[in-house]
Amino acid sequence: MQKKLGQKKINSDQRKWNFLESGDSLEIIFPGKAPCSEAHVVRSKKIVEGSGLRVLYDPKAVCPQNSPFHYYSNDISERTRNLISALEGPSSVLWAFRGAFGCVEVIERLESMGYMPPKIPKLLVGHSDITHLHALVAKWGWTSLHAPVMGVTSETYDLTGVKANRFTKLQDVVDVLFGKKQELEYAFDLVYAPPSFDEKKSLFGSVVGGNATLVKETLGTQTSLDTKGRFVFLEDTKEDPKRLSRVFVSLLRGGVFDHAQAILFGSLPIENAEEDREASLMSIRLFIKDHLIARGLLIPVLYAPDFGHGDYNYVLPFGTEASLRRSGEKGILTVSVNKPFEGKSEK
Repeated sequence: MQKKLGQKKINSDQRKWNFLESGDSLEIIFPGKAPCSEAHVVRSKKIVEGSGLRVLYDPKAVCPQNSPFHYYSNDISERTRNLISALEGPSSVLWAFRGAFGCVEVIERLESMGYMPPKIPKLLVGHSDITHLHALVAKWGWTSLHAPVMGVTSETYDLTGVKANRFTKLQDVVDVLFGKKQELEYAFDLVYAPPSFDEKKSLFGSVVGGNATLVKETLGTQTSLDTKGRFVFLEDTKEDPKRLSRVFVSLLRGGVFDHAQAILFGSLPIENAEEDREASLMSIRLFIKDHLIARGLLIPVLYAPDFGHGDYNYVLPFGTEASLRRSGEKGILTVSVNKPFEGKSEK
């Protein structure tokens, strides 16, 4: 019999994470793919430490030869132990080192244990397979940062060869952790706007989501997303447009967009046309025409490729106060870095 994930009621003050200061610590977690080498971890660690932070990690957490396929950072028991240790440890920020695969198995272990979250929320940082962990902490009422994983940025491109986020720097994330800006503002291309979305009104809510394929995988599980009154953010890796369409339609059928404020698409590279924005937009427009509008879901749909698995991956806070307004053919998203969303999402 499946056990339920533990939940604890937390108030707004507890949900709001404090900006870091020099001397504060963060911890690297290893829930997914293994680092390329110890030098890979050490390089990223030293770069972040150069900002004045203390970076903690457990070297015993990384032993890919113990994992299935020698792919993951460690076996499932050790990866689960590493996450729990970090959740219950002294650092207020947990930054995932890599994504790819592995997080859903860790969550299943937490479910089988009936794991109760710690009393004091932590800030999760990462993207890609970390979408599963974003969904988990959202269920706990925590906010999080959709941002590059620590081990895949421009500083380690020569080690990983991974093109995703190859122009993104660790310092971009560190600046957010230090609170150099209280709010982040981003311009999205407006792909579809219902008549009600004009320049006189703003929409309010918070951002939820992540990798589209993985958000689809949460449907029907304990970590399925609450998207009512939210801005649903979706991005993905290089995909065949037919598979991408299937993901979007599955999310639609699963009710993900039924009560959403808007859909925000990030990077959606199309197989064999990875650098072609129009190929990505064609898939989005087809979904809008054949499915969203056909179903009567008239909500704004926007696109900005600099979030997710593209060359850039800007920081996007999840679960915090956010607003969306129209400016010509753009949608301007303003997101609080650390103020939890508590209010109404009325227009």
